[in-house]
Amino acid sequence: MSNSRAIFIVGRDQILLETRKQILEKAGYSVATACSTMEMDEILQDHPVDLLMLCHTLHSGQCNEAVTSAKQANSKVIIVVLTAASRPCVEGADIVVHQMSTPQRLLDLVREVLP
Repeated sequence: MSNSRAIFIVGRDQILLETRKQILEKAGYSVATACSTMEMDEILQDHPVDLLMLCHTLHSGQCNEAVTSAKQANSKVIIVVLTAASRPCVEGADIVVHQMSTPQRLLDLVREVLP
C-alpha cells in the first residue's frame, strides 16, 4: 500500500525516531526524521509535510519552537505531541497523546489524523 501523506517526526532519541519511522513506512507513509529543531527547519523549507509528530524527548522550549516553525512553514500542518510529561508543550498542538504505548496505537493515531 502506498500513501502520499508525508509525516515528519522530531525528537532527540535516534532509536525512537527510527522505530517510529519504520512502523509508519511499513504502513505506506512517507516519513522523515530530525534530531533537532534546526535540522527540522532545514527539511521543512524544502519538503512540505501533512503531519508533524513531536517526541516526548524534546524539551518544552524545543517543542514550542518546533510548533512555531512548522506552522510558519505550513499553516495546515497537523501537529501531534507525544508526551509522558504532565505539562507538555500544547500551545499550537492539534493533538496531545500521553503514553504512546504500542506500535498499533501509533498507526491507529496516524490513520485517524490522516484518513
